[in-house]
Amino acid sequence: GDERQRDGRNQRDERRQREARQPEQAETADHDDRGDTGDVLLAITTSGNSPNVIAAVEAAHDREMRVLALTGKKGGLLPQHLHATDISLCVPANNTARIQEVHLLIIHCLCELIDRRLFGNESPAPAAPGGG
Repeated sequence: GDERQRDGRNQRDERRQREARQPEQAETADHDDRGDTGDVLLAITTSGNSPNVIAAVEAAHDREMRVLALTGKKGGLLPQHLHATDISLCVPANNTARIQEVHLLIIHCLCELIDRRLFGNESPAPAAPGGG
């Protein structure tokens, strides 16, 4: 028990040290092993220049995944890393809050489409007022 806890703490400490040396890769390092051929990565970056999002896109391509990229402003560097089979939706605004609001709307629409695909064309009935 105690030895396993020490090993876990040592692994966490090593990871924190790696992240301190390479902060821009900290998020993607844990996610490089996720996703399989045919899966879709939803890449979201307001500026299109986030190094960890670009790295995640590259890792997804290495796994033969497709990418749906949500960007803002003028798209940044991310579109240069996309393949012809990927989809890029750029919100042509400079205000970060507006870009994120539109990204949220797109995500809600995607969820609705997935629900319809999985469960049919009928949306679940809304809850009755008062929870009853």
